Amino acid sequence: DAVRETLGEILSVAERERAARFVFERDRRRFVAARAFLRLILSRELGTPPAALEIEIGRHGEPSLAPPVMDLQFNLAHSDDLAVCAIARGTDQVGVDVERVRPLNDLDVVARVALSGTEFVRYEALAGPERLLAFYEAWTRKEALLKASGHGLARSPQEVEVGIGPSAG
Repeated sequence: DAVRETLGEILSVAERERAARFVFERDRRRFVAARAFLRLILSRELGTPPAALEIEIGRHGEPSLAPPVMDLQFNLAHSDDLAVCAIARGTDQVGVDVERVRPLNDLDVVARVALSGTEFVRYEALAGPERLLAFYEAWTRKEALLKASGHGLARSPQEVEVGIGPSAG
């Protein structure tokens, strides 16, 4: 509880308000931990106190610093108790994603919506147990690319070709 309280103190007012809107305490804790993680990493990189960082969210959900640090890009993703942050200098794009692999009852339906036509054909050729992991690998690559482009899921994941299956990586 003490650690959670300390982490919450370095968040912005808007982040604390957003955290308070989560219905489940588990989700609130995960949000606070992920945002604090991001702030601590950026703080270390920039030499700025974490609470002093101003993080803006763009129209497609992409985070940026205000005022912008021109040579620094970052991105954050979290899924369940997993969180990952990417920071890059010397580029104008960075994206990252992480997903906890879990069974999906409607995996084939989700795959048809998320994968390009070529990817879906390769997906269908995989044996049943291989499909789940191949789907998640493709999905995380797609989401990272969409986040890096600044579009996020405002752009259809079917438009992004990342490959699927053992030879895709």
